[in-house]
Amino acid sequence: RGAVSIRQALVGSLNIPAVKTLMLVGINNAIDTAEDMGLTSLANRQRYGPALVLGGAEVKLLEHTAAFGAFAAGGVLYETDPILEIKDRTGQVVQSRQYYQGQQVVDPQVAYQISSVMSDNEARMFIFTNRKNKLMLPDERPVAVKTGTTQNFRDAWTVGYTPSLVAGVWVGNNDNAPMRGGADGLYVAAPIWNEFMAKALADTAPEQFQRPPGIVEMAVDKLTGLLPTQYTPATKNDVFASFNIPEKEDDAHVPVDIGGEIRVATILRSEKPGDPAWDAPVRAYAYASGYGFSNGAAIAYVPEILPPEPEEQVPTQELAQAAEAGGAALENSGVEISIRISPKITSLPWNLDVQTASSLPVTQISVRMDGVSLFTNSGSELSFAGSSGYTDGQHMLAIEAMTARGSTTKLVPIEFDLGPTSVVQVQTTSQ
Repeated sequence: RGAVSIRQALVGSLNIPAVKTLMLVGINNAIDTAEDMGLTSLANRQRYGPALVLGGAEVKLLEHTAAFGAFAAGGVLYETDPILEIKDRTGQVVQSRQYYQGQQVVDPQVAYQISSVMSDNEARMFIFTNRKNKLMLPDERPVAVKTGTTQNFRDAWTVGYTPSLVAGVWVGNNDNAPMRGGADGLYVAAPIWNEFMAKALADTAPEQFQRPPGIVEMAVDKLTGLLPTQYTPATKNDVFASFNIPEKEDDAHVPVDIGGEIRVATILRSEKPGDPAWDAPVRAYAYASGYGFSNGAAIAYVPEILPPEPEEQVPTQELAQAAEAGGAALENSGVEISIRISPKITSLPWNLDVQTASSLPVTQISVRMDGVSLFTNSGSELSFAGSSGYTDGQHMLAIEAMTARGSTTKLVPIEFDLGPTSVVQVQTTSQ
């Protein structure tokens, strides 16, 4: 999936971000927080490793539900008591529960951020595509909810809350035998949770999660969550606690001179730059997605030229052709570029195949190496074979596809390992 936000990772139940977050905060720190929130089953700490966040530990449903209740109560954990009052046969109250103030176990702002994330139905749409899923109550009141499923479908969970009511559901076999395949929390636990919450809240007014003092909602760069700059291509609104308001400007989108044109480069970094175990997956994703690679950071180029130039007028004939292709809208005229080439050239000839897909006809394809133009060819596809190589080392191949709307550029890192330097000679075939 590439880069995802913590918001998406949490509501989408993504495993890799969960493990990364645990390793960043530390296993003992995570268990400390869990115990602060009332979980008592994690005492044997030497048992736990990165799989702790993937179902690698047992918790009690009652304690787990009470911990979610702390989020609902602004970070305050209350004692769980199944008996509210005792009445005699005449209806007189013999004994009633003595309520206490509870214990602040999570900062109120953090509790609100968690509620904001887990009540964000739109954020989970990239996983749960049906907006009318069982994580939404029939009256669509604000509700924060999380599902969970353990390996081999042994456990299915759904725990969720409004500001005044929390409920947890566990589904599984008492002997720990696996359930049927596909029995995850959304399908076997969430319907039970949904029905109970809907009936329990049927005669009550919807409640909003109250923002505590200090919470700020602001626009940030969509990729990094940092302050937008003039090079930021897209923003999003998110909520921040007073102690984690972004102060640093977005550094993932930077201007780069490519062949005399200023383009915006997107730089992807791992959460631990310089650590091979963290950098390697980012590097693999970058290569697989057609990004360039330089100085340990993956780079892709956004096609916009800065400053923006006046838009070209698309001829009526071109629009008609686009309409026949199902994409007459001007804003839907971007080009998808598919490139096939070996990332490491160790022998000659070296071969390149380029294919494009676009709602508007691709009129020409240009190829550059290290910012220097090699050739320009008409047509929407291209194949060529290079009979000579470049100096050994890393080089950047740029493929630019042109339409009446503008251009799209895709970069591919190429490593030459041929020995002596030679001049590039290419044979092209347009298709």
